[in-house]
Amino acid sequence: MKDLVGKDVSFISKEEIAKLTREGKERIFRASPRTLLVKLRELHAKVNCLVEFLHIIGDIDIKQFKVSYNTDQKEAGNNPAFFLIEYIIQEISTFYTLIHLEKDASFPEAPYYHEDLKKYRNAIPGHADKEKRFRTAHDMLEVINPLDKIGLPTILLDFDKYFRNCLKVLEKKDKDFKALNSVDVKTAEAWLKDADKVMIESEEDGKINPNTLVSITPVYLEGRSGSASGQKFMPLKEAEKIKKEQIVKGKKLMDYYQAIIDKKKLNRNYN
Repeated sequence: MKDLVGKDVSFISKEEIAKLTREGKERIFRASPRTLLVKLRELHAKVNCLVEFLHIIGDIDIKQFKVSYNTDQKEAGNNPAFFLIEYIIQEISTFYTLIHLEKDASFPEAPYYHEDLKKYRNAIPGHADKEKRFRTAHDMLEVINPLDKIGLPTILLDFDKYFRNCLKVLEKKDKDFKALNSVDVKTAEAWLKDADKVMIESEEDGKINPNTLVSITPVYLEGRSGSASGQKFMPLKEAEKIKKEQIVKGKKLMDYYQAIIDKKKLNRNYN
């Protein structure tokens, strides 16, 4: 479990998390960094959850409702959970605001109506109307109508497309960072000259192979330090050539080497 503490939870598989105790899961999530990727995925998940709840409640038979408000709405042909749309808009608007605050031109532009979403978010969900702006239903409709013209299906489709385009930007940034910090064996050894050991780790998706890009991190014995810090990147087969004691970190990489050991044992026994 210690290999997962302090890691971006976005890169921890469901299988790895399922094996942990409740205390282990809490420890990992408490120490996990609040990266932009984590925030964006959370907001996207919240929107999808709210949309699903909206559909589920809308499909419930009127006989299952106990609250008179819900039965009244159902009898009128409405979805009793229609107010969840307010919170769907709120989360979508927050998503666009987060990207805007990055002030990074590499991210795509938000839909043309994102300011209308913001006005709605700031006026409707969770607000007490302290300024008493909404004296009549007409006052509220002035905020709602621009979004009604666009329609929730379009807003949701645009949001999902925007989310996926943002992920592509973040993936490219990650690849660019790794490319910028990629090194060969000679450069790695010079960088690690003061280190006592080197830690090798992979966060790549898919099956591990000799060409998998791995990170190398300097490790110092207690009380020692050196000039090298941070991470560098290189293919696994090159990292294995570094003339330092190597520590393999992460279950996927450990399973990869265990499979090689098991295969060698099998071949030896067969021969």
